[in-house]
Amino acid sequence: MSMERDEKQKEVLAGGSPESAASDIDGSKKTEGNVSVQAEESGENAEADSINRIDADIKAGEQEAQRTMKIKVWITIAAVLALIALAILTWNDEEGYFIKIPTDDGQTWSYTISDENLLKGTETSFENGKFQCNFEGLEEGEAEIVMIRTAESDPETILEKRVYHVHIAENKSVVQRSVDREVYE
Repeated sequence: MSMERDEKQKEVLAGGSPESAASDIDGSKKTEGNVSVQAEESGENAEADSINRIDADIKAGEQEAQRTMKIKVWITIAAVLALIALAILTWNDEEGYFIKIPTDDGQTWSYTISDENLLKGTETSFENGKFQCNFEGLEEGEAEIVMIRTAESDPETILEKRVYHVHIAENKSVVQRSVDREVYE
């Protein structure tokens, strides 16, 4: 219909009758002059422009939503990878259960196990100012590890005592339940 109007408008501008052009376009509706036809067309054009702007806004909104979603996905992936990297860096690949205690120079630690049928000590070391001892679960049950800190110059005088209460699970993993600590110095 808009192509028909364009042709009729050209006819009017070329010297034709505005009434016949309007009646040909709108059927029984009569308009006066070329101004009415142009006003209707400009109203339709404005409506079409408005619809086109709304469509453009909707597309822009959809594109922005997709961009935001992609950013959120990438942030989530980066966070998961960072957590995996942190877990790998802090993973303890040593077998069994270990106790690591900061220790001053000139002091040492010794330990006793309440039930050596359930738990055994596998290794002790002193590195970088820390005393470390490793334990391995043998049987399911409850045990205590009594750690004693003494001065190397006077091994009979107890400076500190710690009692680690541990549970040895069926799969022989060792889980610490609690620690009692007494300092005597």
